[in-house]
Amino acid sequence: MQVSQRVLIRVRQVGLVFFLVASGCEQTEQPLPPIDAPMMMPMAGAGPESTPFIMPANVDPRLAPAAEVSLNPAEAVIGVVIDGSARCYLQRAMSDLEAHVLNENRTARPYCVTWCDRTDTVRVFAGRGGEALELRTGGFSDGRMLLLHSGQMFPQDSAELPYEDLNFVRTTYGEWVQEHPESLVFSGGLSAGNAAASQSPVDPADASNETSTVQPDPVK
Repeated sequence: MQVSQRVLIRVRQVGLVFFLVASGCEQTEQPLPPIDAPMMMPMAGAGPESTPFIMPANVDPRLAPAAEVSLNPAEAVIGVVIDGSARCYLQRAMSDLEAHVLNENRTARPYCVTWCDRTDTVRVFAGRGGEALELRTGGFSDGRMLLLHSGQMFPQDSAELPYEDLNFVRTTYGEWVQEHPESLVFSGGLSAGNAAASQSPVDPADASNETSTVQPDPVK
């Protein structure tokens, strides 16, 4: 009797399984996302407006003598004087994501020019003891640009960045070259090494080696 009951129970279980399959109630395994799916870099405490990522370091961008550059005198620039050498950086050219952070290590005193186009914040840093700089753009957090230093993210305006702040001038190109006619000028583009390393912060597999240079407005 007990054997018959066990057989009956087993038949009912099998019948229930067939019923569920026929009615479309069978379990389906949900596919996992591919392991190489693009991911943004997480950051503790990041708000909804945060998009942290890492861009390649932009080191030693192209500079040209002012005599060889044709720009609208009204263009906004960021000017610095390093070891007696005047340099200015076209703000419009720095609006490119790859040009928010420009490291210059060809001078006796390496320095880095940073500009956040969202907050319109400029900071110029110098390494301590002549150390080379390789600051990187680390995306944005709550609308502020992040800088990547030694594997750690800092807001651009952070007092914790281990660099010395250098003086700079925000002026027009015309006024700058009038005062510094021998100035070197950054008007866009990357050095050859930076162009080869240039890549998308989201999907490096689709990166292009081509770089765009901001075309200057005609001189008026």
